[in-house]
Amino acid sequence: MYGIGKGIWTPLVDVYEGECQTVVVVELPGVDPEQTHLEVTPSTLTLGGVRKSLSYQGFSPMGMEIPSGQFERVVHLPSRVDTGAVEAVLENGLLIVTLRHSRPAAVSIPVRESGKAE
Repeated sequence: MYGIGKGIWTPLVDVYEGECQTVVVVELPGVDPEQTHLEVTPSTLTLGGVRKSLSYQGFSPMGMEIPSGQFERVVHLPSRVDTGAVEAVLENGLLIVTLRHSRPAAVSIPVRESGKAE
């Protein structure tokens, strides 16, 4: 027998940055969306879940290279994001997470004359 089998595994991730949003694509074939969880902070995306191992009634595995079991991945985002503006879709084995960049709040800065206190 050869391969990876059961245990903790790490899915592959691609990160794309646009002008107003970041897109994270995670390779998750065979993972049930109900067994997946996401958590986002302004600077990180954490995802985790479980992929069940395949089994076939009456057959013994002779080689197993497809990882199964728990997975977790922390992605450090290239820009700060708005945690209230996140969308996640699992399509054709790819989890596509779209995160809108946060806009810094405008701050008014008073200008005073040199030597005068406020």
